[in-house]
Amino acid sequence: TNNNNVIVVWNLTGNFTTPTGTPPSVGQSFAGGTLLYNGTVSPVSHIGLNPQTAYYYKLFSYDGSSYSTGVATNATTLNISNPTNVTATPISSSQINVGFTPNSNNNNVIVVWNLTGNFTTPAGTPPSVGQSFAGGTLLYNGMVSPVQHTGLNPQTIYYYKLFSYNGSVYSTGVVTNATTLSIANPANVTITPINQTQIEIAFTPNSNNNNVVIVWNLTGTFTSPVGSPPVVGQPFA
Repeated sequence: TNNNNVIVVWNLTGNFTTPTGTPPSVGQSFAGGTLLYNGTVSPVSHIGLNPQTAYYYKLFSYDGSSYSTGVATNATTLNISNPTNVTATPISSSQINVGFTPNSNNNNVIVVWNLTGNFTTPAGTPPSVGQSFAGGTLLYNGMVSPVQHTGLNPQTIYYYKLFSYNGSVYSTGVVTNATTLSIANPANVTITPINQTQIEIAFTPNSNNNNVVIVWNLTGTFTSPVGSPPVVGQPFA
């Protein structure tokens, strides 16, 4: 009813002291916190805060010489929004494309990958692409989608976690995964006996133009090949 000025102070602990003397300028220490506002116009905007952080406030009436007992309140800032529309799409036996849409603040998207699906909370500045980060390896830092992850192994599950990053804080992250495709077999395989001592084997390499490895025996029972092929004429598969 007296239309006294309202003094607003804030801190990160919720522990304030009794104000005394003339309020300082905004931004200065006062009453166990920092002075945010001195006036009669509501609401007061407190900006430049950290995401997912509790901020404590105490408001006092001030008549020019005395302060009221004060009213305390608090609020927690919202988190940075994750990227949306996150996808992982196998393109071939050696490539997966990771797609996303940056959040409404257009924050950079950090993409990390590993082979386990177990990631940790990111902290600090992201390293260079290819370096260890957040329990995986950094694949990408930017806003252009999709991201091509190449040089992969066939029929292998790759796990990804995508975070929004505003230059100091990360979102909670979104996990996705995809399995690379099998290597395509050669096509148009034919076998033609030429004479009593010769058979001709013809084929078309797959679309990746991978080498074709041919093994033979007299039983028709083969095993799965592993490792590098040996010299021609040696046992294999």
